Amino acid sequence: TSLNTMVSTGMTVMGLMCIVIFTVLFFALPLVMAGFEVEQARRDLAQFMILGTAIAFLAELWLGAFKSLLEGIQKIALTRSVWLSATVIEVVLAIVFLIQGHGIKGVMFAYVIKTFWEIFIDMFFAFRNIPELRIRPMFRREAIDALFVFGGKVQILGIAGIFLGSFDRLVTTA
Repeated sequence: TSLNTMVSTGMTVMGLMCIVIFTVLFFALPLVMAGFEVEQARRDLAQFMILGTAIAFLAELWLGAFKSLLEGIQKIALTRSVWLSATVIEVVLAIVFLIQGHGIKGVMFAYVIKTFWEIFIDMFFAFRNIPELRIRPMFRREAIDALFVFGGKVQILGIAGIFLGSFDRLVTTA
């Protein structure tokens, strides 16, 4: 169906973009560390935190299509419930990890677990609510054209929302 073509093409393009972004970030980290004058003793921790958060952030960009599918079929209450449960899990895990002495890494682990939990549950409900949904790697020119017109706007808003959420965590953690 056209839904499968559109979603599969969008996820393929976004997945490839996320791989490129992560690769560039990975190789640029030494320059970033030097540019921000991060102390040598703290560079390993800083790089670990940046890469861990980037993995979760990029996974959310790539696989957030499942949440968007649910919202597109008016399962907004469901997506908000999934988000709320994931956020509660994140808070509980952050507290547990902090109590166990994991420090700032524990907060990042909680965020990564929350993100993948939310993605997994959204994916489960998307396939359950749209039985004809089939995702596979593909590039369809007509789908790419449609994605960059409409999907580009949605992605920009999504990226802004994720950035604001991440920025909020950064400020709170600091």
